[in-house]
Amino acid sequence: MRGMSAAALRVLRPLAFFCLLVSAVFLAYQAGSIHYRETGWSPVLRTSEARVQALIEDRVRNVDAARAYWDSELARRVDPSRSPIPDLDGVRSLGGALDLLSGRKAFALSLRDGGAQGVANARLRARPVWQQERLIEAELTGLARTAREAGIAPPELVLADPAILRRARQSERLYGRAISEFDRWFVDPAGRSLRLAAFPGWTGRVEDAVLLHASVSPDTRDPAERHLAGLLRGTGDPGVRAGARMLYAGHQAGLLTAGLVEGAGEHELLDMARGANRLRLRLGAGPALRVMPAVRSAQDVEHLVLLSNLLGPDTLAVVELFGDDAAYLLDAMSMPAAPGWSVRMRLALAATCGLLALLLVVSAPLGAALRRTHGSGGAG
Repeated sequence: MRGMSAAALRVLRPLAFFCLLVSAVFLAYQAGSIHYRETGWSPVLRTSEARVQALIEDRVRNVDAARAYWDSELARRVDPSRSPIPDLDGVRSLGGALDLLSGRKAFALSLRDGGAQGVANARLRARPVWQQERLIEAELTGLARTAREAGIAPPELVLADPAILRRARQSERLYGRAISEFDRWFVDPAGRSLRLAAFPGWTGRVEDAVLLHASVSPDTRDPAERHLAGLLRGTGDPGVRAGARMLYAGHQAGLLTAGLVEGAGEHELLDMARGANRLRLRLGAGPALRVMPAVRSAQDVEHLVLLSNLLGPDTLAVVELFGDDAAYLLDAMSMPAAPGWSVRMRLALAATCGLLALLLVVSAPLGAALRRTHGSGGAG
């Protein structure tokens, strides 16, 4: 009877171990899937950069699609039939975003083999990772060198249609100073009003009647303007004042979510103004205003600042690529939420199953050693 029990135990132990191990893996996988659905976080997408890149790749599926989008959007931004003043901010941002839209590795491969993606990719994958990185860097450095020698910035514009590039460079000479004056207005209006539609990138984007005054009157009937007038009057911080003017411009142009400014508390409004100024310093006043429609709450201004720190000048191009779905980008910049109850329960069960499986593994040699000791003692 004892021999039969020992034989049954030898059969059941590995079966129990296998069942416990499979259960632990399955429960852990379930927990990860639920947490990803609820928060967008996964071990692969554990950083904001990875989450944003995954969103972009999902939006533009392959290099060919990214290049087609890039070409058509560049052409649209300098199309004289749409606007007599080209969208220079859009050209600057989109011009440098081709590698981001394509994916850094795929973009480098397209440079290396003239679009023969399958062959290039196979050859690159056959090399060690450090050689892959070295070849990718070499291609991107070569592109930057070519652009520098041609006096073209950002470097990716070397790949643009020559006619588009020629019109963009002509427009830069004609209207580049106007963009600089536009940026300076938010730092020091110097008593001047600013008609938004008269500047590059804004013609046709806002009504011609949108006029930004040098000072915001506290006697206005608009509650948002009164709120901002109080902030401007109550602070001597140049950064906060510039940020408040950015919020004022966004409100006047209808770029901010309705009720966002007037519904903000004093500290929230101050934080929003500081965030808007950091966004202006990072991107320039024009692009910073144009990405503001993505903001749905006071906290989103900070998320937008974080996104601009990640993407730099490419921020405007990426936000405009997503359009009404740009909120997903801001969600990707927020910290992952704490696991919910169902996730925690599955993780606890997975850990329990894993611990039991480990105990089975440890107990087998321990039990054998005890039996040998007991048997030796009995024989003596």
